[in-house]
Parts: sequence; C-alpha cells; structure tokens
Amino acid sequence: MSRDLFGDVVRPSVRVGSRKWYTVPVSVLTHAAILGTLIVAPLVALGELPTPGLGIAEVFPVSEPPLPPDLPAVNTTPPPALDVDINVDAAPVDAPEGVKPEPPPRLPSIVGLAPIAPAFGHMTTIVAPKPPPQSPVRIGGDVRRPEKIKHVDPVYPAIAKAARVSGMVIVEATIATDGSVRGARVIRSVPMLDQAALDAVNQWRYTPTMLNSQPVEVIMSVNVTFAIK
Repeated sequence: MSRDLFGDVVRPSVRVGSRKWYTVPVSVLTHAAILGTLIVAPLVALGELPTPGLGIAEVFPVSEPPLPPDLPAVNTTPPPALDVDINVDAAPVDAPEGVKPEPPPRLPSIVGLAPIAPAFGHMTTIVAPKPPPQSPVRIGGDVRRPEKIKHVDPVYPAIAKAARVSGMVIVEATIATDGSVRGARVIRSVPMLDQAALDAVNQWRYTPTMLNSQPVEVIMSVNVTFAIK
C-alpha cells in the first residue's frame, strides 16, 4: 500500500493537461449562478426592490421646525396733518430777495507798524497813534524843581511906588518841556502889584524837567517880591 501512495506522489494519475477546455467556463458560470441565487432570492421574496437614491432623511425622517406666529399687520395709514400756528413776527428762515450779502469781516491789525491785507487786494500800513501827552506834574518826590536860566526883574508900578505899596506876590505857573512859562496865575495877591508880577514871570525861562528820561511839564509856584528902597 505504501508503494502505491509513493507511486501516486511520484506519478500522479491526474495530470494538468488532461482537463477539457470547457471545464473553467462551466465552473465560473456555476459559481455566478449560485451567487445570483443567494442575492436575488431574498429580494424576490420581499416583493419589491429598493429604490435607488434612498437618503438618510427617508430612512430617518426629520421633523420640520414650527412656523413663527403671524405678526400683527402694520398700519400704513399716514398720520393726520398737525395744525401749526404761524407766527408772523418770527424771523424769516430764507433771506428776502434783493438783500446783498455782508462783506467778509476784516481781521484787526496789531498796534504798531503791522501790514494787513484788506479786501481790496493791496497791503496797508497802519501807524500806531501817538500816546496822549502827559498831564503836568507837581514838584516833589522824583520830580525835581527846574533851574531858572533867564530872569527878568518886575517893573515896579509908579502908582504903587507913590503909594508906597510893597509886598510879595505868589504866582503859580506851568513850566513846559522847552522851559518856557505858560498859564501863570496869581495865588497870593497884592493889590496894584499882581500884573507887574505876572509880566515878569512870563519872561522867565527854566531847564526842562526830566522824568524817566523823558521831559515833562511841571507845575510850581514862584515868589515875586516888591520892596521900596
């Protein structure tokens, strides 16, 4: 027996080239028929075939969201016109016809020699006005008494000399910046001698009085003495 087995292995009785040519196609058709029977038979038993394109939504139905409640209707009727009282005394909103527009404002210039450009298109130079003259100051403090540089003796009136009238006349006067005397007036009178005193004082001259390096007018009083020799 072992010899027969060994002989089968060495010399097999079935050879590859001994099969017929139709063996392989028959085998393939047989297997295909078996598989088709296994797949189609259950479907035929159900009575209907599956519809192609079946989606997840058909297998698992999705509930639709509820619709929002109906909104109330909007009233499109325009509101009634309001009665407005027109004030005839109110300022007009629109400019009346025939009124010319106002010219553009001009910028104020700086005091001094400041050129400005007016609306006429050329440059204008404005000269600063001179400061007002300083009023006369009285002698005292920083204001020193001016020195007399011209003296004229008073003329003794003959009638006063005949009447033997003597005394001292006090005159108040303003010394100008050039040293001249103006505005002389008698503040202490001696009858018959006042005019002679004023005539003499109006001819006197003084040095200019300086204040802060500027000449100023000063008010001072002078004494005119009349004595009979």
